[in-house]
Amino acid sequence: MPSGDYSYTLEIVMRMQESMGGLTEAVASPKDQSKSHGDKLEAIGKDVHAFKVTVSVVGGLMVIIGGTIAWLVNTSQGIPRSSPRDTDLAYCGF
Repeated sequence: MPSGDYSYTLEIVMRMQESMGGLTEAVASPKDQSKSHGDKLEAIGKDVHAFKVTVSVVGGLMVIIGGTIAWLVNTSQGIPRSSPRDTDLAYCGF
């Protein structure tokens, strides 16, 4: 038959509740840390995207500038160019 004194049982239940509170905190802390790491990874992902966009824009500008310079060099009127046929005829004595 159970005795009328439940103080021992109550003490055990209270200790179990205390240890459960510690376990709850032990689980909540890694969850918070995981969220923090997730936020950091998200920020890094945004930085990588910004870098890719910047490289694309700079590369596009370099292509445009290079093409413009090449076009200007090819269409310059400064030095008249002779065709290879003209120089061949000069060596032949014509």
